[in-house]
Amino acid sequence: MFDDYNTLQELPKCLPLFQGLQSQFATRLDQVMLHYQGSIILSIRLNFLLGHEHSDVIDRMISKGIAKGVKRIELLFSYQTTNDPPSPYYLDQIEPYTFPFAFFSETDSLLYLHLEKCHLVAPTTDFSDFTLDTCKFKSDLKIISPTLFHFNILNCGVKLLERRNIDIIASNLSSLEYFCNGRVVHKINIKEAHMLSKFSFRGSIISKRVGLSGLKHLTTIVLDGLSECLRLTVLPLLFSEYLQLEDVTFKNCSITWELEIISPKLRHLNIIDCAFEGKRTPDIIIDALNLSSFEYSGHTKAFYVKAPKLLNVFWSAAKRDKNPYLFGPIATLNQIENLALILNHSQVNQSKPVFVI
Repeated sequence: MFDDYNTLQELPKCLPLFQGLQSQFATRLDQVMLHYQGSIILSIRLNFLLGHEHSDVIDRMISKGIAKGVKRIELLFSYQTTNDPPSPYYLDQIEPYTFPFAFFSETDSLLYLHLEKCHLVAPTTDFSDFTLDTCKFKSDLKIISPTLFHFNILNCGVKLLERRNIDIIASNLSSLEYFCNGRVVHKINIKEAHMLSKFSFRGSIISKRVGLSGLKHLTTIVLDGLSECLRLTVLPLLFSEYLQLEDVTFKNCSITWELEIISPKLRHLNIIDCAFEGKRTPDIIIDALNLSSFEYSGHTKAFYVKAPKLLNVFWSAAKRDKNPYLFGPIATLNQIENLALILNHSQVNQSKPVFVI
């Protein structure tokens, strides 16, 4: 509708001009919904920076969608993304829209809800797929739903005094994703999620902020950006209590002590761009009888692998041009069938004595 303002760079440079643009957009949106004569609305996607000032227009749109059997709603009220330049100063002055969960009832058809930069007050509605993106919680969040399958909380920046409790009781939940920007994270209590098989977490600390007792049936876990000691707080839980884990990823984590991974069930392991800190670079020890694939990118001094069924390896060596353990344990793993290497030009000659080409 407003093709001239699709990026941050093209937005007006001052608040009054942007408010005029918002008003035009909200008026046209209201007119479109008012004159829509169709009997069914299957999907609503609103991608424009509106806020609390336009609540009446947004509420009417949602209300009409519900009345016409809408199954999917996406309210995307944030222009800022990871790769965008700094946003105009006035965008932070726009009070976010408060999503009206009271509009919904158990008989509504909505299955998918994606909210971006909204205020939330006590959501209680049952969806199968629920995403909160760049949202602010006005109170503790309690999710109680027997129909929820996928729940995602993305790009939440949490201030220390605004940290909330997130309680999850969802008997059919199969995947949970929590991505926080910054060191402070919400406290997540997974009280009942017996079907949960996949959990992705990005934040600095997980051991004291996430109630992990509800994750014992996990088969896949992704941990991104942890700064706490994995050896003392994370690994003892992962491989001693979560006996169903088959796919584990450590990404951008801080490793200060020896990393020892022992699991007879583990099939896929990824260690990606982790930072090794301290005077002595920690060793990595892997003892995994059923490990079939392994991806590694990062620097290490010593690497020990006992994995007789390991067939597929992706190894990024480009960052370690002066490392005597450039290729880690690869040369000793004779059973490998598929090997992908990332090398720089200076490392090609180093690879010749290691691999038979």
